[in-house]
Amino acid sequence: MRLHSLALLGFCLLSCPAAWAEEPAENAPADSADAPAASERPLLPERSVSEAQTLEQRLDKREQQMLQAGAESFLALWLPANVGEPHGAVILLPGDVENADGAAAIGPLRRKLPDAGWHSLSLTLPDPDSDP
Repeated sequence: MRLHSLALLGFCLLSCPAAWAEEPAENAPADSADAPAASERPLLPERSVSEAQTLEQRLDKREQQMLQAGAESFLALWLPANVGEPHGAVILLPGDVENADGAAAIGPLRRKLPDAGWHSLSLTLPDPDSDP
């Protein structure tokens, strides 16, 4: 009886992988050169574009101005002075790693200038070209 049980167990173990095997698809392409082209990832937007989209969602619409320079459009953040007679306007240009409302310097400065009597315009610049 024990030999019969071992034979049955062996048969079950050997037949399971065969049941899991898949038949090759008849419509599968014969040439594998087409496969990499189909799996290419779409290009990601520039960092400045994705940061501008984030700012558009997060900040008040009254602060946002879309500016056009040639074929490129970019986001500018405008805050008017909080006094009757402003001193003038300050244009803020962030560095390569900061956006128009960056937490390190540009954002706090653009929010404090109106209280000191200045209009503030903070620009989101396009990414610098990576070509030398």
